[in-house]
Amino acid sequence: MILVDTALEKRQSAGNPVRVAMIGSGFMGRAIALNIIAGVPGMVLVAIANRTLEGARRAYREAGVDSVQTVETVAQLEQAISSGTCAVTEDAMLLCQAGGIEAIIEVTGQVARDPDERRTGRHARPHLKSLCGSRWGCSYGHRW
Repeated sequence: MILVDTALEKRQSAGNPVRVAMIGSGFMGRAIALNIIAGVPGMVLVAIANRTLEGARRAYREAGVDSVQTVETVAQLEQAISSGTCAVTEDAMLLCQAGGIEAIIEVTGQVARDPDERRTGRHARPHLKSLCGSRWGCSYGHRW
């Protein structure tokens, strides 16, 4: 077992899994959602932001999660996280602003649509991991 597995196992045992949110739910995003939900003890995918709510719901549904809550405000997202309900939203900025999210995975292939979004995301509390799209021929983790 590697160090990360051990740390995640401890978080799982303590009932304090790493709370992860994701921006984007295309092919790569759905694969990541399935991997986290079905195969990573000690980590939970608490929210998905996507341009369309149906895309976010599809990612959860394909990973075996049938019940999700649509959220439109930070307060609604934080309430869903605290109650253990998976959330979907069209507003990616909610993920950066909400408490209770420890890491954000950006998997749209487009790091930010505009400078304000990029600036807010960079200075937000959670770690942001960006996975560039296959059209660029790479996948990498990047800490802003």
